[in-house]
Amino acid sequence: MLAVIIMLIIFKDAIYILLLTIPFVYAWYNKLKLKLILIFSILSFIPSIIYFLIKDFNFLVYFVNLINEKQGFSVRDLMSNYLDNKYDPLTSSFIKLMILNIKVDESYYLYKKMISLSIVYLIVISGFHLMFIRKLVEFIFKKVPKIGLAINLIIFFFYSFILNFSMSVFRVFLTMVFSKLTSRRCKGDYEFTAMAGVFCLFCFPSVCFSLSYALSYICTFGIIYVSSLEIKNFILEKVLMNIVAIILSLPFVLSINKEISLLAVINSFIFSYFFCFVFIYFFFFWYIWFLSPIHNFITQLAFMVVNGFNVINIMVIFSFQNKWFNCAYYLLCFITIMITYKKIKYSW
Repeated sequence: MLAVIIMLIIFKDAIYILLLTIPFVYAWYNKLKLKLILIFSILSFIPSIIYFLIKDFNFLVYFVNLINEKQGFSVRDLMSNYLDNKYDPLTSSFIKLMILNIKVDESYYLYKKMISLSIVYLIVISGFHLMFIRKLVEFIFKKVPKIGLAINLIIFFFYSFILNFSMSVFRVFLTMVFSKLTSRRCKGDYEFTAMAGVFCLFCFPSVCFSLSYALSYICTFGIIYVSSLEIKNFILEKVLMNIVAIILSLPFVLSINKEISLLAVINSFIFSYFFCFVFIYFFFFWYIWFLSPIHNFITQLAFMVVNGFNVINIMVIFSFQNKWFNCAYYLLCFITIMITYKKIKYSW
C-alpha cells in the first residue's frame, strides 16, 4: 500500500488506484500468508512506475486505431451513423448512450438527470449489465457449456473492441478468462474479478483515473459481496445490493455533482432492472429498424420516468468532499466489510 499512499499524495484522483488495489488484498487475504501480502504491497509500486513511463498510452486503443486505419472504417462509427439514419435524434442518442457509451445531445441531458438521482452507475456499462447477457448465453447452451463459454468470450471481446476496449467491458472478458484458467485453484468471483482488476492495473495504469471504470469495478465488488452473503429472501437481497452500490458509488457521485439524492435507495431499486432490461433489449435489437416504434416507446418512457422522479427528488449538498474524504471513506468501508463479513453471512 506504500505506492498507493504516495500516489494519493501526488495525484488528486489517485483514490482510483486504491479502489483497484484493496479488493485484491481482501480477496486473497485468507489464502495468502502475510509475507506474500507484503510482497504484493511492494509490487504495487510497479503500476506507479509504469504510469510515469507511459502516461495515458494504451496499446489496446492503439491496436483498435491501427485496425480501423487499415480497414478504412470504424465499427463503432458505422453503428453510430446507422442509428442516426434509421431513428429520430432522441432514440438514436439514447441507444448510443446505452450500448456505445456515447453521450451526445439529449442523452447527455438524461445522463445529468441520472446523476441528480444518484444512480448514474446504472448507465455505466459494467459487469452488472453484461452478467445478464452471459447468463442468457449460458442458459441457451447449458448442455454444451464449452460452446457457451466460447460464445461469451467472443461477444465480450468484440464488444470491447467496438467500445475501443473500454476497461469496464474488457475487465468482464478478463474475468471470464481467469475463471477458466484458474478454476481449479480459485472458486470465488472475488478472486476472478480481483485478478482482472489487477491485470488492468499493471498493464493499463491510466485506467485508474477513469471514473466509469473505477465506478463499475467497485460496484461489481459490492454486488459480489452481497451475493456471497447467501440471503434467502430475494427482495431483501436486491434491496441490499442497491444500498451497497449506492454506498460504494457515493464519492464518485459527489465528485461529479457535489450532491446526493435522499431517495437514492428507492431510485436505485426502481431503475436498476429497468435499465438492465433496456440495455439487453438494445444490445440485441438496436439494428432492427422496423422495431423503431418499440425503440421510440422505450426511449420516451425512460426520459419520462427519469424526469418524473427528478421532480420529486430531494438533494443534499456535500461541499466538504475531497480526496482525503474519499480515502477515509473507502478505508472505513473496507475495514467494515473485513470485520463483519463472516458474522453477517451466517446470521440471515
